[in-house]
Amino acid sequence: MSTALTINPLGKGDLASVVSIEKSVYATPWHIEHFAEIVDLPGGLGLIACVDPGEVIGYAVGWVAADEAELANIAVVAERRGQGVGGRLLREISTTARSRGANRMYLEVRRSNRDAQRFYANHGFDRVGRRTGYYFGPREECPSCGDILYRKDLAARVSVCGNCGHHFRVGTDDYLRLLLDQGSFQEFDADLASVDALEFVDSKSYAQRLEEYRGKTGRNDAIVCGLGTIDDVEVSIGVMDFGFMGGSMGSVVGEKVARAIERAIERQIPLVIVSASGGARMQEGVLSLMQMGKTSTLLAELATKALPFVAVDTDPTTGGVTASYAMLGDVIYAEPHAQIGF
Repeated sequence: MSTALTINPLGKGDLASVVSIEKSVYATPWHIEHFAEIVDLPGGLGLIACVDPGEVIGYAVGWVAADEAELANIAVVAERRGQGVGGRLLREISTTARSRGANRMYLEVRRSNRDAQRFYANHGFDRVGRRTGYYFGPREECPSCGDILYRKDLAARVSVCGNCGHHFRVGTDDYLRLLLDQGSFQEFDADLASVDALEFVDSKSYAQRLEEYRGKTGRNDAIVCGLGTIDDVEVSIGVMDFGFMGGSMGSVVGEKVARAIERAIERQIPLVIVSASGGARMQEGVLSLMQMGKTSTLLAELATKALPFVAVDTDPTTGGVTASYAMLGDVIYAEPHAQIGF
């Protein structure tokens, strides 16, 4: 391909060339009626790809409204496809949209248009939920109202949907950042790791499952414990990780919770535990059930010292965790609509 490819703004004088490309690409040129309107819009975005001496070989059109850009279409003449023209147009129009204040771009793609879907997916656009649209930028679909939310916006709202108030699940590290003063957290007992004492096997061995989840999460088990401060008040804290075997409580989780309680007693400070769990870990049998009694006994001792225990129950908190420390707080907070049960 010629190296003289240039990307220029789309003007009214270029509409005839754009319409010609549209007709050559699509059996039903459904964008044509909107081209003139888009060029006239205050937020209109239009680019054409040209090769010397002025031959128009592709176009991209869209518009910006507030902080969102909508991409109407990108098309390239058949003989120039596969040469990077479409990707160049997409990058240029995205850059232009951002320069005009848009931090996300929306695009509708027909379900039947597999080529277009592959093109946009290859350039960083992702399909979202049940919808046919593709978006750029990190995003989530609210499971409650279906609104499309951008992770930057979610972070600013502490993972709460701005449309319906749904509380998204918050990860372990995010909860530590949310609750504790910046830079105050000191982790303890990170090296504790479960062993397959029962040599348990279902569809795969327990030992194999442990290795897989350690690789996925970067943790040795389903809770992170340590010391930190909340508004300069020192606390002993534990935050469960539902991503590690569904936050199930085995011997290591129970031991780490027990040590967190003991640290609170030793240092005469409050205890905070954020729960997210499917319950006791079946692969450890009675060893996991014993953790309920161990943690509950130590919490009774904490109470005799008149030290506060704040339990934060998140979605989901169930089974043996609910039947032990998750329900024994002096103050119990629960996320709205969280699944809590035994």
